[in-house]
Amino acid sequence: MSLDAMAEEIQNQTEDLPRLALEFKRNGRSIDASETIFTGSGDSYASALFAREISGWNARVEDPYELLNHPASTRGKVVVVISTSGKTRTNILLARKIARIARKTIAITSNADSPLARNSSETLVLRYRKAERLTAGTVSFTSSLLACASLMGRLPKIPLLQGTLEHAHQWAQRVRLSKNGSVLFVGTGLGHALAEYGACKVQEVLGIRADAVYSEQLGHARLFSVRPSKDLIVSVKPKSGRKARAVARSLSEHGSTVHTLEGSSINPVIWSIEVSFQLQMLAHTLARRRRMKECAFVADRSKLALSSSLIY
Repeated sequence: MSLDAMAEEIQNQTEDLPRLALEFKRNGRSIDASETIFTGSGDSYASALFAREISGWNARVEDPYELLNHPASTRGKVVVVISTSGKTRTNILLARKIARIARKTIAITSNADSPLARNSSETLVLRYRKAERLTAGTVSFTSSLLACASLMGRLPKIPLLQGTLEHAHQWAQRVRLSKNGSVLFVGTGLGHALAEYGACKVQEVLGIRADAVYSEQLGHARLFSVRPSKDLIVSVKPKSGRKARAVARSLSEHGSTVHTLEGSSINPVIWSIEVSFQLQMLAHTLARRRRMKECAFVADRSKLALSSSLIY
């Protein structure tokens, strides 16, 4: 079952991530953030947002299709294309189109023989154990975070992670979601990058509405579709997240169910791994509570086929 496979890959992170970080450190590859554009879709777009944050907003983030339509904007730049499969059609077309425009293209992928890798100047390979069944992305995402951190010269030593995973499981067990509720992730900075990932996991695993919104943007429009008695608000709050804290407090005072999600580390990369674990466990735990055995995207074969036709 795909939920069992998801649990397997979540657990594998405790061993695979420290090993992968050591591999990246040995390679010692880093680039100038001010000359770099990160791009990707889905989970990979969240990874790109993460890269921009740890670069101090020196690196750019762009949607791959928009970048494909404006190739001249990559002139003289290093373009980092994040794609776990390395088979996403738009990413491959982008790498080919900018081959003689960008300074170079770096693929971050788990497939060294993929079309994206073959059409890129360099490849940063994500080496981790994969479950035998198709499942929602977990270790693929956190591995991408490490790759981005490595390129930005911000990769720390990764500590023991089993305790972090157990804490994430305990946090997720305390969260409740009504039968017809949706989930809204709210965050600023790194919190928003991880909020985007959280929304992807809830959509893929549970098949329900989930959104990510910047703390500042919430009150302008999205707030008016929030149903306080049904919807779950998850505030993804970095330690410096005063805005996120204030928004969470206001929502709670007006009747919404708000859960605050925050890591304990002061290092932004380790903090992001901690929060990623919590988001993964949240989606998995809510699905198990609903007695699901398959991730929603796997169970709905029609939509899965449509998704593949749109992506590949």
